[in-house]
Amino acid sequence: YIIPAEEIDRLRLAVLTSARREDKLEALRRLAYSPLGPEAKAEIFLGRLADPDAEVRVEAAQLLRTLSLDPEVADAMRDFERGEEAEKLFAIDRLGRRMKTGGPLEVGAGLIALILRLREESSIAVRRQILERLEEAHEIIAGAPERAVELVRLLVALFAAHPVDIGSHARRLVRRLGGRLPDLVRSTLWRELEGTSSHSVRIFVLQLLSGLPGFEKDPSLPEAIAAEIARAEEREIGFRLLGDILMQIGDRGARAALEA
Repeated sequence: YIIPAEEIDRLRLAVLTSARREDKLEALRRLAYSPLGPEAKAEIFLGRLADPDAEVRVEAAQLLRTLSLDPEVADAMRDFERGEEAEKLFAIDRLGRRMKTGGPLEVGAGLIALILRLREESSIAVRRQILERLEEAHEIIAGAPERAVELVRLLVALFAAHPVDIGSHARRLVRRLGGRLPDLVRSTLWRELEGTSSHSVRIFVLQLLSGLPGFEKDPSLPEAIAAEIARAEEREIGFRLLGDILMQIGDRGARAALEA
């Protein structure tokens, strides 16, 4: 039985829009055995690795095995979703190893899984381990600019909720990504700065901007730092951190401080 084109279109729509888990699972399974080409199937299944439903994510990972995804990656993603903390930590390391040595399918699946789990995870230990593996994979992430942007934005959002757990790891990861994609990371951070009124988050983003290559030449940075210093209390650690950055910028930093 060959699935007609209009039925394939209906199944693809069900995968994207159905509110029922059973409908999505059935549609994914039928698409796996449809006459769609491998690239089209990979696009559908990779997209469902970010589905809101964990069971749909697990099914998509298992179906990617039909397209030659390393079984260890598929199993690690299953443990991500269903395992206890110890199983999740082991799964993160397995994904990290396979991303280093695998092909585009393993890299793409691993990145989607790690970033999604970072967004949803409540365990401090699991979040930290994900951040460590992502830091190790920064060159791979830089090769997928849309993932890099997604990750930078997520790190800023996570800092707002978990500053102690996220701060140091996020700074290192953004610095590494910025070394590879300085203009893209810089523009992403400026958008994040413009989109928040939180004093602590603004200080954090300004620190990230000042960690990028060529930060001292960024024409808008001295004024933005000086304006934030003007909002800060002298006893705040952020006051001192931002002041140090202005000093590193030099004359432009000093003028901005005087004019604030």
